[in-house]
Amino acid sequence: MNPIARLPIRLKLTLWYAVALAVSMILLSAAIYVSTRRMLYADMDRDLERNSRSLAARLEHEFDEGETGEHASASLVRKSLFHNLSLEIVRDDGTLVAASDDLAGRRLSQPGELASVPPLRSGVARFSIPPGDLDPAGVETAAVRVFHSMEGRDYVLVAGAGRTANETALDALRVPILTLIPLLLAMAVTGGWLLARRALAPVAAMAEQARLMGADRLDRRLEVANPGDELGMLALTFNELLARLESAFVRMKQFMADASHEVRTPVAIIRSGASVALTPPIEIGECVETLQAISDQTVRMSRLVDDMFFLARADAGAIPIDSSESVVLDDLVDRCLRTAAPLAVERRVELSRAEGPRAGAVCFGDRVRLEQMLMNLIVNGINHVNEGDTVSVGLRDAAKGVVHIDVRDTGPGIPAEHHDTVFERFSRLDASRSSDTGGSGLGLPIARWIAMAHAGSLSVSNARGGGCVFTVTLPEGTRFVEANPES
Repeated sequence: MNPIARLPIRLKLTLWYAVALAVSMILLSAAIYVSTRRMLYADMDRDLERNSRSLAARLEHEFDEGETGEHASASLVRKSLFHNLSLEIVRDDGTLVAASDDLAGRRLSQPGELASVPPLRSGVARFSIPPGDLDPAGVETAAVRVFHSMEGRDYVLVAGAGRTANETALDALRVPILTLIPLLLAMAVTGGWLLARRALAPVAAMAEQARLMGADRLDRRLEVANPGDELGMLALTFNELLARLESAFVRMKQFMADASHEVRTPVAIIRSGASVALTPPIEIGECVETLQAISDQTVRMSRLVDDMFFLARADAGAIPIDSSESVVLDDLVDRCLRTAAPLAVERRVELSRAEGPRAGAVCFGDRVRLEQMLMNLIVNGINHVNEGDTVSVGLRDAAKGVVHIDVRDTGPGIPAEHHDTVFERFSRLDASRSSDTGGSGLGLPIARWIAMAHAGSLSVSNARGGGCVFTVTLPEGTRFVEANPES
């Protein structure tokens, strides 16, 4: 693993900031130094050529006035206004005629170089002298040939400018650069560390708060100092996650408590019944009744376990829904009514198909799950109405390819404030009815899950004249066909 990846975020931020700043400062300083050096030497070269031309023109003027070569040369060197230049004047035979005092016998030119020097009107010859006695940094020279008409010979004026002045200026520039870059970099790193520490302080605080949270402290939330910045949004997102976890944990605890309660009753009946049946004297009739009760409770427990297992798999996304099967809803309703008819007879409840034209709807979904959903609604209606009441099932067309399945009863109805409660797991508005119907409070949650898995919905409302209506809505994706006259 990369060692840098193991470093704390604040240290990594500081290092990245320091490296970026160091590179930027080095590049900027190098650019300033190079541009300054070019400017200094360009100015020196320009001034050297211009001043050497000016001196050569003055020397030519002295020649034109009739001055001898030696006298004019000595006068020019002695009276030169360019004190930054060293001068020497050489005849065409290589004889030194005049030279600046600062040269002290040293030469700016070599005899072999003078042959290529152009006349005044043609240009300036340039030479470079390496570092040495003349100048520790080296010398730049410019040479111009001037013709003395009276003597009939050429004189060469050589002007030299030392590089030491430029190098001294560059040294003066290098010193603050080399001094300030480390100082500024140290100050920037320190400031970056403090800023990173201050910026990440809320993260450390959130980590400390999260560390104190546990299964028994899911009601705690992170403090949100500024909900508008990124850290505030992170804290809000984490709080939303905690809220969802708390809600899921509460539902799980409630589910486990309700499941334990539901299982405890049939287990207690089975144990007590078996104990009574095995207590002498043993009577055959009493044993048969006990076994019948045990069988009923076993069926109830089996149904409860199946429903719990279904919901657990549904929560885990492990129940596949085949949405490609074509299901004729009229046939589905008729089949469910025939299946539930014996239970309706046993409960003395009238079970019927609602009057009205057949919808002729075809739903693309899972036939088994849709039948399970509708059976749960029908059985729920039969189990929760009084003797002589009616449970009816009907289909209604709606606009934009939507169909409604209504399961209506004429029972006592459900108060409006409990319309959402009935779809909660193990929810029974009248707990005493569980012993009569064998209901566990999971049928309606399963029915709603199946409806939602088919991109639909399940709702309940109070019917006019009493009772309630459970309505399954299957939205777009449902295709309507002509009703089968024989159905």
